[in-house]
Amino acid sequence: MNTLPTIAIVGCGRVAPRHFDSLPGRFRLVGVCDVDSEARARASQTYDVPGYASLEAMFAEETPDVVALATPSGLHPEQAIFCAQRGVHVITEKPMAIRWQDAQRMVHAFEAHGARLFEVKQNRFSPQWMYLKKVLSEGGLGRVHSIQANLFWARPQAYYDLAAWRGTWEMDGGALMNQAIHHVDVVRWLFGPVESVQAMSATLARRIEVEDTAAVQMRFRSGAIGSMHVSMLAPNTNFEASLTVIAEKGLIRLGGELCDQVLTWDADIERPAEVGAAESPYGNGHPLFYQDVHEALTEGRRGLLEGREGLKALEIIIAAYRSASEGRRISLPLEDTL
Repeated sequence: MNTLPTIAIVGCGRVAPRHFDSLPGRFRLVGVCDVDSEARARASQTYDVPGYASLEAMFAEETPDVVALATPSGLHPEQAIFCAQRGVHVITEKPMAIRWQDAQRMVHAFEAHGARLFEVKQNRFSPQWMYLKKVLSEGGLGRVHSIQANLFWARPQAYYDLAAWRGTWEMDGGALMNQAIHHVDVVRWLFGPVESVQAMSATLARRIEVEDTAAVQMRFRSGAIGSMHVSMLAPNTNFEASLTVIAEKGLIRLGGELCDQVLTWDADIERPAEVGAAESPYGNGHPLFYQDVHEALTEGRRGLLEGREGLKALEIIIAAYRSASEGRRISLPLEDTL
């Protein structure tokens, strides 16, 4: 492509500015869409593009190359499939879907219609994660024995009360699905396929349908044992996002609010360069994610977070929910529902 691909942003709420700010030099914005008239008008005026109340109204006037979905998670499947059927590529915020069968429907729709689907998991582009991926891929730590991930963040009742869809099974998902999905994604990306999952979850302190706390044990196909403890009940602020890796040739611990700081590097491998803590609670990865999508579309290569790649973290989370509900270990892979 000699000109920038065109894009429309659907959903002009809390996370949308991260998308808008990532577009310059990569995509040309041609429209915004939101059912909320005030949010739609504000974005339309700010970015000097038409605003639409629905995807149908937008496609009646404009067919962009790409649509980015920054809408409630429960809306992603039908919105994405609507675009796929018209040959339009989609960038969707995480999670791509809340139900396993919906995520599979999405992937199959894009494959059937020759369009491409990308899921936003911007934390993969953290310099520390990228460096650790390189070290592991090159065998620098030898065999990995144990993996421990923690996510202790603050999501007070006021957070869930901001919108009726938050904290619901239909539109949002809980601490695992909504917040910890980034941790789950990076763990799966770094350490490979998971063989089985055993989990517990509970709604301990928030007036919501979904869990605010969960604990997950994982056995990886490599033989490694992993665990993840997630809670949105830190009393005042996001307390910890950490990953500890015990391996044949070293011990590494990353931490900080977004798990982007090196706390321990006990290995005979060069320690990664220090990076400042991200200013945004979303981290600094959205522009890098958008750059990867831009290059995938314009250079004909596969994106880091394209298509079936999005199913991998979701599969672990769905297995954890099933395990917590049924009180038993769940083996992977899950069934193909289509």
